[in-house]
Amino acid sequence: MSKPKSYIEQEGCHSCEHCFCMVTCDDGNVYFCDIEGEDRPPCGSVAMDEDFCRGKSMDEIGAALDAWDTWENGKLVIAWGRCNEWLAYAHTVVRSHVRQKERE
Repeated sequence: MSKPKSYIEQEGCHSCEHCFCMVTCDDGNVYFCDIEGEDRPPCGSVAMDEDFCRGKSMDEIGAALDAWDTWENGKLVIAWGRCNEWLAYAHTVVRSHVRQKERE
């Protein structure tokens, strides 16, 4: 069986330009929505070479953890999540794609 003409790849937070994907050794990918475009502090991921513990004092580690906790508060999303901003964009893209396929 072949794919339907209306086939498109699924989109979501994992492919959004506002999403930051933190790669961790233990938990895999963790996604955060940064639609506000705030400057992101290092996340502490060793896998991403953003470890803020190595060679730092306890005060420096505490400050780095506080900065990360403040930034990521309320931003956690799932990879396949969608928000109204994404849905408005996707609706336009899907309608355009379907119309193009109908013309073929």
